[in-house]
This record gives sequence, structure tokens and C-alpha cells, in this order.
Amino acid sequence: MTSFISRYRLQFIVALALVLIASPCLLAGNAPAQSDQSKEPEPQPLIEKNIGELTPKITDLSMQRLNMLDEFLRLQRVENLQIRLDGFSQERDEFKAQIDSLVTDLGSNRGRLTTIQSELNDTLFSTDQLSNEISRSLDAFDKWIDFWIDEEEAIADWESGLGPAEDLPSVHNQIDRLIAVIDEAQSELDSNIAPFLAMQEEAGKVQVSLHQMDLEIGALFAEKFNFSQRNAPLFSPEYFNQFDASMVSNLEMLISDAFQPEFAVLQHYLLQILLCAVLFMVIANNLNQLRPLISQSGRWEYLATHPYLVSALLSFTALAIMWRHIDVYWFTLLSIMLLVCLYILKDVFLKDSFAARVIGFSLILLLVLYILRIVQVPRPVERLFIVMISVAVFSAALRWYILNEVHQARLSRSAWGYYLILLVSGVAFISELRGNSDLSFFLVSSSLKTVFALLLIWCVYRSMSGLFSVNLRYSRFANLSKYADRFADMISPLLKLIGLAAALVCLLVVWQVHPNFSSVFQAFSDFGMKLGTTRISLNVVVTALTFLYLSYWAAKLVEIALLEGVLLGKSIDRGVKLTIAKFVGYAIIFVGIIGTLLILGINLTNITILGSAIAVGIGFGLQTIFNNFASGLILLFERPIKVGDLI
Repeated sequence: MTSFISRYRLQFIVALALVLIASPCLLAGNAPAQSDQSKEPEPQPLIEKNIGELTPKITDLSMQRLNMLDEFLRLQRVENLQIRLDGFSQERDEFKAQIDSLVTDLGSNRGRLTTIQSELNDTLFSTDQLSNEISRSLDAFDKWIDFWIDEEEAIADWESGLGPAEDLPSVHNQIDRLIAVIDEAQSELDSNIAPFLAMQEEAGKVQVSLHQMDLEIGALFAEKFNFSQRNAPLFSPEYFNQFDASMVSNLEMLISDAFQPEFAVLQHYLLQILLCAVLFMVIANNLNQLRPLISQSGRWEYLATHPYLVSALLSFTALAIMWRHIDVYWFTLLSIMLLVCLYILKDVFLKDSFAARVIGFSLILLLVLYILRIVQVPRPVERLFIVMISVAVFSAALRWYILNEVHQARLSRSAWGYYLILLVSGVAFISELRGNSDLSFFLVSSSLKTVFALLLIWCVYRSMSGLFSVNLRYSRFANLSKYADRFADMISPLLKLIGLAAALVCLLVVWQVHPNFSSVFQAFSDFGMKLGTTRISLNVVVTALTFLYLSYWAAKLVEIALLEGVLLGKSIDRGVKLTIAKFVGYAIIFVGIIGTLLILGINLTNITILGSAIAVGIGFGLQTIFNNFASGLILLFERPIKVGDLI
């Protein structure tokens, strides 16, 4: 040990000296840390407030409170939402009673159960829409909740920031007024939000009940109609086991029930039926009176040769639009009547004989499918029909494809049509063989319904445009007949736009992108963008553009009416007449532009920004055009050159 110390004595002394030197530094370094840990957090600096800012703050919060109440008034009225919710609750109770009665005494009434399921799904979708409307209304409350909470927390800043002035009675009174405004606003906020929260809770309960009943109906289908075997592979033992004596007896009862419809359902639609009957008689009488004139023109021969069919087509279409929520049986029966009208009229509206044959074949298949739907045939029989359709369509399409040598023009429209038909029919047939009957039925029925919907829209468009053109051209009023082509040019784009919109809506519903038409309209309403505080949706844009288009044509028609009618026999200079007509036309267009901006929700106080942008555009690129326009106005009002002068 002595030798070790004597050997490393110098190193030991140096290390000890370094430790003694470094220890004060280490202790000094730890001391501030300990003091920092023990030191209390520094108080936040006071926010200085001026007495002169207190009263303007109270005024500003009072204005914000009024703005909040005004925004609440623009929300969906609570009474209207509550009435709709009470109606859905009543429908829920009725569905529950009907399902309970069918559980104990269902028998073979599959059609009644299908109707209840369809009506329940419509009510469920409407309830979901109502719940979404309530949620959107509640979104407007969120920002105001945060706003008033922030203002309430800022009261302490006012009390401390005013310093000694806060002890003055007058200043303290102002702070009490500030607190009163905030408390009153929060109280009004709570009173307005409470009904929406209660309705949202009740709507949630209704939704849960409807979903539960939907599951009960599915269980009834599986129990009473043996739907557990609906996906059995075609021609398998499980599939053939479904063809027993009970199925035959059930089929007989279903056929007898099909010829005993519930006429009581129509009592709620008597007014609509009466209106469509009146519409049929008016159109048919109008076409019969104009038949000699139409036959001589040779342009709208279908109106002269089939006046009653055209009248029935338009009347049944109007009835189908009004019958969207009617019993499945009656709506299917109405669809069958429309199918019959279209089958007879297809050769009139379709010039291509091959297309007419293909569409006619599709209409016949859909007609049989609708008849089977009314009879409510058992599922195995329905699957056999789907297989027969798939095989027949695939064979016919393949035969026409080979005989017509369509494969040589691979990119033509007819070739793509053949490819699509072969694909749909082939997939439907394979799906049935593999037991996926839901997919095959969806493909076949949706394809046939697509042909039906597009043909119906096309025939209605041709009938409506022809009906308008005929009545304008052969009108008893000379001015209408004189400007019939102008009126037709005005109406035709609107009818085309309506037809395209109807085709899009029908395709979305037929292919089950949306469950019903109301869902499509709601989707169009929700689709849009927000510009500042204004939200612009697709349906608002379409409405605004339609209003602007109608305003333009209204201006043109008013000009014609003034020049050819009101001012025609007046002893006024021709230039003055033209000036009056043009001025009135420009005024109507200006009103149309203002109305379009209001429909879009654009604040007219911000039009100055738009005017500045237009002024810049005029300065750069539109200067010549507006110079000419201004020169025309000068010619109209000052009339240095009058109508009839020789230049």
C-alpha cells in the first residue's frame, strides 16, 4: 500500500486538487437550478385598459348579440323541424304495429312485407336527412359559444387593466353592464340551442328504432320465405330443395293476392289522379283540334298519328313524379302502363330500326320482370327468369356482333354497346351459377331500367318540344305564331337541360348510388363551395343561371311585345319606340343580373369590388366594345340619326 501511494502520489495530489477546484463551480451551478425550481411562476403582465374603450366594447358586444340572434332567425325554424320529427315518430309507431301483426299472422303476404320494407327505408332516409339538418343548424352555435366564453374570460382583464379607475362607481357600473350583456347573450344562446339538442336526441332514437325494425324485417324474410337458401348455387341440391309443395301453394296464393290490390291506398292520391286525367283530356283535345294542320306540315307527324298515346305518356309521367312514395304495387302497375306506351311509340321516336328492335326487346323483358314483381313469385323462379334473360341477351348480342361484323370496327359506338351488353349478361349468368343472385338481379334489373328511363326521358322531351312548337306555330294570336321559332329557341335549351338533369338523377337512383330521388337532390344541395361567409351549392348555381337565362329571354319577349303590340298603333316616332323597347329590355336584364347575384347569396354592398374588376377589364380588353355600346345609347337617346334616315 505504501509503495502504491508513493508510486502514484503525484497523480493523486493532482486529481484531488482538480476536485477541490471544480466543486465550488458545481455547487454554484446547482444553486440557480434549485432556486429556479423553488421560485414561483412570474405573474402575467397586466393588460392595460383605457376607460374610453369600455363603452365602445359594450356597444360592440351588444351588436354581436343582435347579429347572433339574427343568424339564429335565419336557421331552420324549430317548429318546422319538430313537426317533421313528430311525423317520423308517428310513422315509426305505425311500422312497429304492422311488423308485430305480421310476426303473428304473416301467411304468404310477401308483397305486404316488401311494401313495408320499402316505406320504412324511405322514412329512414328522410329521418337521416332531418338529423343532418339539425346537425348543420347546431354548427352555427359553435362559434358563438367560443366567442362568448372568450369574452367572459376577458372580464378579469378589464377589472385589473383599468387599475384604480375600476373602483370608481361609474366605471364599476359600466363593467356590470358589460357582464350583463355577456350573461344575457349566453342565456339566449342556451335557450336557442336547447330545442335543437333535444330534437337531435329524439331523432337519434327514431333512427335506432327504424334500423332495428329493418333488421326485424330481414329476419322475417329469412324465416317465412326461407331466404337463407337464396344464395345457393344454381342447379345445386340446395337450390332444387326449394321447389316443394309449399312453394307451389304459396305461388297460387301470391297470384290470387296480386289480383286483389288495396284500393284504399288510392284514396290519398285521388286529387293527383284527377289532375292527370284532366291533363290527358286537355292534351288529347288540343292535338285533335290541331291534327289537320299538323298533318299538312309533316314535321310533327307523331302528334297527329298518336295523339292519345302522347297524351297518355305525358299524363302517366306526371303521375309517376307525384307518386314517388306510393305503394310498390301501384307504382309498378303505373310503370307497366308507361312501358306499353313506350313500346308502341319507340318506332316513332327512334329512326334506327335496329335500335328500335333492341330497345323493344329490353322493354318486353322489363315488362315481364315487373309482372313477376307484382305477383311476387318465389325467389327460385325469379332466379330462373334472370338466367333465361342473361342467356338470351348474351346469345343475341353475340350473334348480332358476328353477323354484322362489328368486331372490325372496334372503337365504334355500336361495338362498345355490344361489349357492354356481353359483359353485363355474362357477369349476371356467372353470378347466378355461383349463387350470387343479388348481384345478377341488380345487374339485369338496373340495365333494363336504365334503358326504360332514358327512353322515357327522350320521348317526353320530343313530345313536350313538339307540343310547344305546334301550339306556338298555330296559335290564334298573330304575334305568337309570327315569332314561334324564337319562342321554340327559348324553350328548347330549357327542356334539354331538364332532360339531362332527369337522366342523371335517374341513373344515380337506378344504379343505387343514392337510395331515392330525395337523396340525389340533397347531394346536389350539399355539393358546393364556400366563398367567404357565403356558401354556394350546385342547385343554387343552376337556379341562378336559369333565372338569368329566363331574364334574358323575358327582355327579348317584352321588346317584341312593345314593338309589335303595345306601341304598334301609337303615333310615336319609330326611333322613340325602339328606344323605349331597348331601355325596358336593358332594365329587365339588369334586374335579372341583380336577382342572380341575390340567389347566389352575394352581398350587394360588395359589388363595388366586382365593379372595380370590370373597370380594369374594360380598360384593358373591352374598351372598344363598351365604347360602341355607349355610342349606341347616345344614338338611341339623342337621336342624331333616326330610324329611316338615309346614310
